[in-house]
Amino acid sequence: MKTLDKYREDNILTATILIEAAEFDAALKVAYQCSKDKFTSPGRQEGMVLFDEALDLCIPKLYAEFLRENGIAPSGQPEITEVSWPGAGSVTFTVQVPVLPKVSPDQYKGIAVKVPAGDQAAFSEVVMREAVGRMEVSISETMVDQKMKGVLAEQKLHISQDPIYNVLADMVEILRKAYFATGITRSMAQVRSEAMDIMLQNLSKDQKEPSREHLYFLLKETVKGYRELAADFDHKLDQILEERKQKTLDMTPEERAAEAFNAYLGSLDLTEEGWLKMNREKAVLHAKFDMLLDAVGEAESIVIAPEELEAAYLEMGRQCGIDAEQVKASIDADILQWQLKRDKARKLILESAVSIA
Repeated sequence: MKTLDKYREDNILTATILIEAAEFDAALKVAYQCSKDKFTSPGRQEGMVLFDEALDLCIPKLYAEFLRENGIAPSGQPEITEVSWPGAGSVTFTVQVPVLPKVSPDQYKGIAVKVPAGDQAAFSEVVMREAVGRMEVSISETMVDQKMKGVLAEQKLHISQDPIYNVLADMVEILRKAYFATGITRSMAQVRSEAMDIMLQNLSKDQKEPSREHLYFLLKETVKGYRELAADFDHKLDQILEERKQKTLDMTPEERAAEAFNAYLGSLDLTEEGWLKMNREKAVLHAKFDMLLDAVGEAESIVIAPEELEAAYLEMGRQCGIDAEQVKASIDADILQWQLKRDKARKLILESAVSIA
């Protein structure tokens, strides 16, 4: 492997790396041994498949070697932008990867803010925003998109744990099917709005305990506003509720969470696309927070001792009611160490900050 070119601009490192002929030939032989049983008669198509498989073997290995030899700390996922064949059996590939910005102590230590230190939440937020503001960094769209996925997953988890939105999801489906059973067509926006009203009335203070009878009354009052009810409407509601109950039992946690989140979005008259657009600025800020903490960890040579990692496993197990070994089996140690380093970096920044309020 040889590095033919590398340059850094706006915390994006671009490097062109040469896979030497001997390295690529060795990868081709491994690819062939792994795939020869799939090929009945070697030809051009099979040859291209082998080339692709050889690249899949070479590129990650040599990229990791390049990072290690150059002491580079990436802050995001790499992107292969070009692969070329200069001849003589060699290959070159160009990779772009976001890297940590260079930070100095005066950027993150001794920050003075006009917020009382006693107001910990406000103090922490203002200090961290100031530290990010001092850091000269631009965030790539790829990093923002990655952070958006994390913010979205976190929000979905939070919403899925809120009983209100699970109940609202049930109510939307029940009312939609009640309309359908009566031959009434209503837009989903209208159904969501009316389902919200029914849910709130059914859970109102006047109702000491929500009952099926009261729910039926609210559903019938809503539906008959558009069409006269059939004599067997109560029976239809029985079927709808039982089907809904069974469907929720059959759902995976992910499906249930997605449905609750859709109910949440509907209550705000938002689509998922609209929610993502509305929260993009938040994702950019969070991505900058992460980059700052990683850069500080690098600058301060923060490490996590084995006993600190064990203590984290024990604490997580205590919070979840399971033993540390179960936590270890379910959590990637590298990811946990990464988060613990960020926690230390954040603590360092906040402990050195001062209030001038």
